[in-house]
Order: sequence, then C-alpha cells, then structure tokens
Amino acid sequence: MDVPRAFQFWENPKVESHYPKGSFICGGRNIVVTGNGFDLIQKAVMRVRVSAEDESDIPSPAPEFDQECWGKNDTVLQFLSPTINETYENQSFRTFVFLDNARSELKPFDYHPDPVFNKLTKNVITETSIISVTGRGFAKAMTAKEAQAFVGDVPCLVTTLQDDRLFLDPPYRQPTSRSRRQRRDTSSEPLDLVIQFGKGEWLVGSVRYERKYEAPLPIIIPAVIFPMLLIIAVSVYCYRRKSQQAEREYEKVKHQLENLEESVRDRCKKEFTDLMIEMEDHTSDLSEARIPFLDYKTYTDRVFFLPSKDGANDVMITGKLDIPEARRAIVTQALNQFSNLLNSKTFLINFIRTLEGRPDFNARAKCVPPPC
Repeated sequence: MDVPRAFQFWENPKVESHYPKGSFICGGRNIVVTGNGFDLIQKAVMRVRVSAEDESDIPSPAPEFDQECWGKNDTVLQFLSPTINETYENQSFRTFVFLDNARSELKPFDYHPDPVFNKLTKNVITETSIISVTGRGFAKAMTAKEAQAFVGDVPCLVTTLQDDRLFLDPPYRQPTSRSRRQRRDTSSEPLDLVIQFGKGEWLVGSVRYERKYEAPLPIIIPAVIFPMLLIIAVSVYCYRRKSQQAEREYEKVKHQLENLEESVRDRCKKEFTDLMIEMEDHTSDLSEARIPFLDYKTYTDRVFFLPSKDGANDVMITGKLDIPEARRAIVTQALNQFSNLLNSKTFLINFIRTLEGRPDFNARAKCVPPPC
C-alpha cells in the first residue's frame, strides 16, 4: 500500500540579476535571468507592460506582451525579449518575470526604437573587400556577437558593430540567393544582404560578386609550363657557369697560396742563416761565457748617483767619506740605512716620485730612474 508523502512548501524563487539590460522593439534578444529556486517553477514568462505617466493615454486594460522561457535550470532562466507592437513604440514599458504566481520586475530594462539602416552604396564584393553598412542606433541593444547577417543564404561574420556602422566579412565564395525568384541564376544576379537583430530583419541592399575571367585549360597549361621550363633551364645554365667560375677561382687561389708558401719558406731559411752568422760574430768577441751583471746595490747606486755632479767620485759609488773622523760613524750608519731603504719597493717608488716632482728634474733625468 502506497503511503502519500507530506506536501512541502518551499520559499519563492528569487531573481537576482539579468543581462543584457535592453532590447529593440522588434524583440528576440536573448535575456538571461539569474537567481535560485527555479527548478520548482512550472511556467516562467517574461511580460512587458505598457506604462505612462498619464494613465489616460493607455487603453484599459494596459497592453501586455509575453514570451515564455525557452531554457532553465535551478539558477538560470533564458527568454527571448517579447516583440512590441509598433503602435506603442514611443511609450514607456515595464518588464516583469512571472514565475508561476510570483512576480519580479526587471530593473533596469529598456526598450529602444528599432535601428535604421541606410541603403547600401558599395555592392561589388571582391576577394579582399569588407562590407560596410551605415545607419544609426545599432549599439543601443545589440552586440557584434548577437547580430547576424546573410549574403544570399550564407551567414557572414559581423566583425565590428558601432552605433552608426556595421562591418561584415562576406563569404569567400559566391553563395546562392535566399530569394526564390533569384535561384534560377547563380552567377550574375545580385544577392540580398539581410541584417538580423533578434526577430527583426532588414534588407539593406543587394550585392554581387566580381566575376573572374577563367581561361581555358589548353591555354593555361602552356602559359604556365613554358615559363617554368625556361626558368629551370636558365637556372641550370647559371649554376653550371657559376660552378666552373668557382673552380677556376679555387685553382687560382690555390696556386697563389703555394707560391706564397714557397717564398715564405725561402725567406725564413735565408733570415735564419743570417741570424746564425750574426750570433756567431757577436759571441766570438766575448771573452767570457756569461753576460756580466751588477749586483742590485751597485746598480741602484749608479742609477741614482752617477748622474750627480760628482759622477763616479760620488760617495755612494766610491764608499770613501771625506769627512771628519768624529762624524764618520754617524754618516756611515745613515748611508747604510739609506742603502737598506733602497731595497724597499714602497720607499723606492716614493723616492722616485719625489725626485720627479723637483723643479730642476729635467727630461733627461727622467730616463734614469725607470729601470729601477
């Protein structure tokens, strides 16, 4: 035996938002309503009611225009905006969503007059052309993704939608006509260009595709093959000529390199022989088998004190002190300490810089300290 379950009551569904916020009088724009609790609804209706500040201007009862929901889930409802009778085009409207017996007003939601399209001026379509449709009021309640356009029976892409201009990308190939009276011929007769905003359709003009001259195949084949054969023959001839020229240049360069190598070899032999002879001449004059070197102290003493006014008789060179015996020990100690300081790199550099800073230090004297 089936036991009936208790009847349950739930909260009324709630409408939270909607988009887009407007439509043209022609209707047919997809309106998305979001909220919650929509699964319990049996019937959802979008209703537009005519309203005005002066109620006497509206017939009683007030005209209403309905459109049922075409898609829903628990959080989303989708409607096509109702079409408004053109008689009430200049009136104000209030838009509601009826969820069974629950009612929610959509605010803001505006109805705009249908757009106005100018007659198409450029009606010849080439491979690179773009169709430009002019008018006014396009962007008030429409976007490029929602708008549709047809050339014949083939849709074309709406690339840009501005308030006064519409840019279309036509089909690459010529389509057939949407009009039955035009379907007899597919090449020369113009095709209708139709713009569709929602449920509204506008025939803005006729377009035709630029006819291409198609040459017969027996003419195309020789016209293509003969130039190709000529180009191939010229390319082969140029390649062979360049190859032969490159080989000649290679042999020429190779011969020049061989001659250069031979001359360098002979020159090296001659120079080496001359060098050996010169070395023998120089070594024969030396009585000793080594190069004479001075010790560091003697070398520095001669560098610093030989150019002095005493020359070779300078006390730092001879070591002979012509001073009283009472001062000899102190002077000898000072000279030894100065000699030790000359072994210090830091002192030697500062000493040379001090000498160079003297006013009487001439250009000739500058050549003496650098060897140290």
